[in-house]
Amino acid sequence: MRRSIGSYRRHGAILIGDQVYKNVGGVPLGNVVISVISGVATFVWLIVDAPYRLLLAIFVALLDLIPFESTVAGVLVAVVALTVSIQESLAPLGF
Repeated sequence: MRRSIGSYRRHGAILIGDQVYKNVGGVPLGNVVISVISGVATFVWLIVDAPYRLLLAIFVALLDLIPFESTVAGVLVAVVALTVSIQESLAPLGF
């Protein structure tokens, strides 16, 4: 891509590209970190006899990578936790 820019503008384009990467480049890494924290928190939150805790935690972490899908994951975890007790299903909804 840098070759498609003329040599007299290349330096400015490189500076702009570096600045954009510096300002926006950490967003994907931050999203992954938040997803991992969400998955671990879900695993800990379902510590009381919830079936498939690890699977549900991984599911929440993966869906948390997609914007607005963490809400869907929370509802599904609450439905699965409803098989244990009502109190257990209210916890993921509050989370």
